[in-house]
This record gives sequence, C-alpha cells and structure tokens, in this order.
Amino acid sequence: MRDRILHRRELPLVGLATGLLVAATVAPTGNGATTCVLRVCTGTACPGCGMSRATGNFMQGNFAASWDYHPYFPLLLVQVVVLALWRLRWGNKPLDYSHGRIAVFLMVGNALALAAIWLVRLATGHIDHVY
Repeated sequence: MRDRILHRRELPLVGLATGLLVAATVAPTGNGATTCVLRVCTGTACPGCGMSRATGNFMQGNFAASWDYHPYFPLLLVQVVVLALWRLRWGNKPLDYSHGRIAVFLMVGNALALAAIWLVRLATGHIDHVY
C-alpha cells in the first residue's frame, strides 16, 4: 500500500492543479460564443456568468481583467485551494457536526454573495460586457 505513486488523499490537489493548468491554457479570456444556458434561453445572464473568462484571465496573470469578468472568482479559488489542502492533510477522516455546519455556512454564503453580485451587476449594466 505504501508504494503507491499517488495516494487517494492527494487526488484533490492533483485535480486542482490539473484544472488550473487547463484553465491557464484553454479557458476563454476574451469575447467568444456564449455558453451560458440561461443567457442563451432567456437573454439574462446567470450569477456565474463571466466565471470561465475570469478563470482564464486569472490563470494567465490578467488579474484586472479577471476581476472585471467576475469579481467573486478569487474568493472561490481560495476556498477550493483550502478545501484541497484540508483533504490532503486529513484525508478521509469523518466529518463531525461542526464541519457540516461550516460546509452549509459556506454554501449558503457563496449563494448569497453570488446573488448579491449578480443583482448589482444587472442593476449597473456591468454584466453586459461579459458577452
């Protein structure tokens, strides 16, 4: 068991690194075809619209453009990195009640923050430049 090249606990970090590498090389950074299903069907942007372009720009070092496409991306990235490091450190250790509460708090907090940013972007017309 100890002679495995990659341990199960390391998979989230490998996945994160792979995703960031792919984002740095193939994620869109400029105008292109709209892939948002809500936008295509209704003409209204979703709360996550611009996130792919924000990721691509961030990974290529264009931090201002990343922020402009979606200001919430850096915080989501920090959360994913912390989660991957947590998984690397503690692995499959069962979560207790407090961990579940933290997870619910983060999910609800992220949803509320995305909704608030979305409403501000819709009200100011800032979201229209994403397309």
